[in-house]
Amino acid sequence: MDQMTQKIEFIHEHRLIRRSAIRYIIPATLTIACGQIAPIIDSICISTGLGDTELSATSAAIPIMYVFNIIGALGGVGCAITVSKCSGSGEKEKAGRAFTTAFFFMVIATILVSTLLFIFMDPILHFSGATDDNIGFAREYFRVILIGSLFITLTFAGYYILTGDNNPKLALAGNIVALSVNAIIDVVGIFVLHLGIWVTAFGTVFSMFCCCIVYAWHLKREESLCCFVFSKMKGERIHLWEYIKPGLPVAVMYALYLTEMIVQNNFLRYANGSSGLGDAAVIENLQLIITMFLAGASETMMPLASSFFGEKNRSCMLMSKKVIVRTGFLALLPVLIILLAFPQLFMMMYKIEDPVMLQTLPSAIRIVSLSSIFIFLTDVTVNYLSAIENERNATISYFIQFVVHFTMIWLITKADPDNAPWYANLISNMASAAFLLFICKQYKGIIGFYRENSLLMTGGHATGETIAGWKKLASEVLTEKQTEEMTEKILDPFEKAIPAGEAPLSAFTILEKGNGDRSVILRYNSRKDYMGDGGEEDEDELSEMEENLYDECIRSEFNSMRRMMINMRG
Repeated sequence: MDQMTQKIEFIHEHRLIRRSAIRYIIPATLTIACGQIAPIIDSICISTGLGDTELSATSAAIPIMYVFNIIGALGGVGCAITVSKCSGSGEKEKAGRAFTTAFFFMVIATILVSTLLFIFMDPILHFSGATDDNIGFAREYFRVILIGSLFITLTFAGYYILTGDNNPKLALAGNIVALSVNAIIDVVGIFVLHLGIWVTAFGTVFSMFCCCIVYAWHLKREESLCCFVFSKMKGERIHLWEYIKPGLPVAVMYALYLTEMIVQNNFLRYANGSSGLGDAAVIENLQLIITMFLAGASETMMPLASSFFGEKNRSCMLMSKKVIVRTGFLALLPVLIILLAFPQLFMMMYKIEDPVMLQTLPSAIRIVSLSSIFIFLTDVTVNYLSAIENERNATISYFIQFVVHFTMIWLITKADPDNAPWYANLISNMASAAFLLFICKQYKGIIGFYRENSLLMTGGHATGETIAGWKKLASEVLTEKQTEEMTEKILDPFEKAIPAGEAPLSAFTILEKGNGDRSVILRYNSRKDYMGDGGEEDEDELSEMEENLYDECIRSEFNSMRRMMINMRG
């Protein structure tokens, strides 16, 4: 028992995963905050500078904009997960092919969809909830959005792609630029130049154009896996669907969310007219704010889990789930308490004078805030399942949420029509979370540690004595020849390369894979490759590397740290 405990020490990998998670979560949270604050600034400027009717017009136009999120999710999330898996497995050429294919898919799909929306704009806006009072404002706003729709898609997708390719800081820089540009255009356009609602739409699309320019710098990054690859891949040909499939659950989520918002807008329009649409606009902004505190954690699940999935490291996949759930709840709890106790604090941001809105909003804010707990659990689990190629259950969970949501609206309407959409939202998210956690048994990993396919899991600060201990433990689970190869290609070069006076926090793991193959993995807390830069590889060199992923030391950036790995045949 003591010997086994010595061979399996979760604490070292757990520490590194926490550090990686924080390095993703902090820029991701700030990035998402910038993205979510922008439409809130739009709403506040429209509400205070133009009026409640103009604000209600955005409630009809904004749901349709989620069409571009659907395209961005398929291309961006699908590409990001594929790239993260390639980061784990070392398949650089496949990552470049995934990026190239996804990019052109998003460009073509966005142009086609925008053209159709432009042709059928008026009936679509009426279907989305526009009234005779605000259809003119909705048309004025949406026309500008369609002109710049490609930048909306690429900005949404680019955040995921950059995060999946170990560059969340550049994603943050792009969104800070976008937020600044959008805020300046909104304030100057409405309060200084006294322009119409179209200027807020222009601010949105032009700011996202600026964001895309910043994102483009990622292609010049030396260690970027994202690059344009136009030559045919050697070996098996992979079609578009294989690259975009990991993004299917997120795309389905936005498709169903779009449908829910349209039905909700029509329900509130018939119940309370423009006041109901005003409620919807305020609640949409509340959901954006809550997302700032949750999405940074929940979306970090994708690069973490998918990279470990590519590495075939099931213990660390489950550990990443534990880290993300705990971090998200710590961020959510204080916000949730404030919103439940003092919903009027959120309402103070808006110049609300409508007596119906003043009466109905506090309860709506409380109910939607409580729903955020179950939304977070669902999002984390869905992102985890997407990362490990279980998109089916992830997609089913959103359909369950969709069916329960509309069933509950119909049942609750007679008892409490003002709050029926918000109660339906709470119950449907509870149902979705229950399906994932208990029916799909995804509670595993949230509490406790699991050995899974690890033969050895140890680590610590990399000193000469510590590394000697790793060699001894490795010799007990590897053959003599494998031990010599591991020592020659990983541990001895690593020990010699460590700068004097440094002892980086490290994790040393040996995995046994399903086909009997084994992987020896050394991770250390540094962005610097102690063995020196590998230089730039051309496409032929990338192909040769992928043909020989066994018995060669793969050195790469991995989840904002460094990794050395050797795959050994069983």
